[in-house]
Amino acid sequence: MTKFINYQLGYWLPVYLYALAIFLSSHQSRMVIPIKIIGIDKTLHFIVYGILAGLIYRACRKSQGSYIFQKAYFISLICSILYGFSDEFHQFYIPGRQASAWDFMADALGAIAAIIIIMKFTPGQAEPSDRHNRNPGENHAG
Repeated sequence: MTKFINYQLGYWLPVYLYALAIFLSSHQSRMVIPIKIIGIDKTLHFIVYGILAGLIYRACRKSQGSYIFQKAYFISLICSILYGFSDEFHQFYIPGRQASAWDFMADALGAIAAIIIIMKFTPGQAEPSDRHNRNPGENHAG
């Protein structure tokens, strides 16, 4: 039981807190962005949802269940994109806010970019079945 609680606190609590922070910022009737740069809003959406995808991926990869472990890329991507959609839907009902397909696209692209970066640059994260798909001339020692 303690192992499960430590896992939840160590890996899923950051996801929950981050998602809560997104929800609370979206619940504000008016968002004030102190920097006046063209496109900063979409850039922030991209970054925020990229981080969310990374946090979900991290939690999935530490899962004890082999299915969640093996599907970490897919699960983190789908959860991040669905949360972005729900966030835009939520904003539709907040006075002074509006739902935006462009914001949702920035959310989704941020999540996709994060997962691509994780897939490309995280060593040792290949699925167990990928070990058999090496190039023929590759060193198989290890």
